[in-house]
Amino acid sequence: MHYSHLREANARRCDQARRRMTSLSLALLFALIGCSGNNIFRKAQMAESSGDWDAAVIHYLEAVRIHPQNIAYRAALMRAKIQAAQAHFKKGKQFRAAGVLERAMIEYRKAVELDPTNQYAESELRKVVEEIAAVRAGRKPRTIAEMKAG
Repeated sequence: MHYSHLREANARRCDQARRRMTSLSLALLFALIGCSGNNIFRKAQMAESSGDWDAAVIHYLEAVRIHPQNIAYRAALMRAKIQAAQAHFKKGKQFRAAGVLERAMIEYRKAVELDPTNQYAESELRKVVEEIAAVRAGRKPRTIAEMKAG
């Protein structure tokens, strides 16, 4: 009988130790997740500082995925998306001016995907798509005045 009491006490101690280890493991896991979110956020800030807006968007998206409730991460993501969209729009204009319509279309499309509220980018995307279609069909692209007239 005396031994069964010791076995029960030992089993209770083992259960308590297991629970403590599980709690400790969970705490460590949450700490690591928090650190990885901060590390990713720092990478995003570094990309932003160097003007690499696409990389900043990717890192901010990951930080928001890990910490969806973090308003600072969400605001930074929104800011980076707008900046990246502007950079792609600018590249699109440069490619269009150079007559590289396919590449202009890609850049305008990226701008619209990053900032769907940018109506100017959407308008320029439609125009360049129309120009590409006209070139492929062997037609002369319409002028701005022709586009305005309908």
